[in-house]
Amino acid sequence: EDDQINTGSSLVDAQFMSQQLNCQLEPPDIYLDTHIMDVKFSPCANVIALGQVTGHVRVYSYDEKETKEQLTFDHHKESCRAIEFSPDGNIIYTGSKDQSLSVITNGVMAGRIHDAHDAPIYSLLHLQGGHTVASGDDDGCIRIWDLRVANQGKKHSIQMEFKEHEGTISQMVFNDVAQQIVTGSCDGMLGVFDLRKGNLYAMSDNFEEDLTSVTLQKEGRKVLAATSDGIVNVFSWDYFGDCNDRIVGHPGSVDTMVSYDEDVVITGCEDGLVRAVSVLPNKIIAILGDPLDTEDEVFHIQ
Repeated sequence: EDDQINTGSSLVDAQFMSQQLNCQLEPPDIYLDTHIMDVKFSPCANVIALGQVTGHVRVYSYDEKETKEQLTFDHHKESCRAIEFSPDGNIIYTGSKDQSLSVITNGVMAGRIHDAHDAPIYSLLHLQGGHTVASGDDDGCIRIWDLRVANQGKKHSIQMEFKEHEGTISQMVFNDVAQQIVTGSCDGMLGVFDLRKGNLYAMSDNFEEDLTSVTLQKEGRKVLAATSDGIVNVFSWDYFGDCNDRIVGHPGSVDTMVSYDEDVVITGCEDGLVRAVSVLPNKIIAILGDPLDTEDEVFHIQ
């Protein structure tokens, strides 16, 4: 039921959610009629979940031969902008422009908080177990949720709230050693929030460009913040006032960025190309899937 969320850790009944990661070749593409707002890979199975501008959430299994739609949900009334898996892959969290937060587990929607935010939700981050999640909205508000008590109402399930940002929370990452959340925002600033003390730990200078994506690299010693002008700013941990290095070479906005390993990030640029980017030394290694790449420039995904 609405506002009642079951985050039990039992395995999803559907067989596809428990299959092993064994994809060696490129699976067939997935074609949809409407825009995809977010897409995430399961951390432990050949499964992806995506959110559409229509509000639909779709879950696909894939291998080297086929991609197959396994589940579809239409509970969001507006665009589904954020998708997040739990570490065991059994729970999918979704956030929407309709300001609601929902949880899908055991192959069904376990519950939804209708008015989770006062503004549209843009980003989600799993923090702990199957029950602690962070959400960020278009007004810069970040909320930390304990979904175990969601049935007691929003007031009880919100554990913390931060309102220091003044723009959309584009992405959040978690430093579990420091117990701090690092945030990129469209107000042009990088934020760091301490979950132990429940307050703002640091805020960077204003870069006067949207910070579109953030990652932690070099075992948490470096923070990368991508921007809408194509620059990737590199911060050293605990020196958040200004970046101390930059990665250049993207011709337009770096709209998304994920960590491949401690030394490499994968970026998605507004020119439609996906790049492998080295961190210290800072350089673009290759364009993934570019037919013009020579053999020695190809970045091999393991």
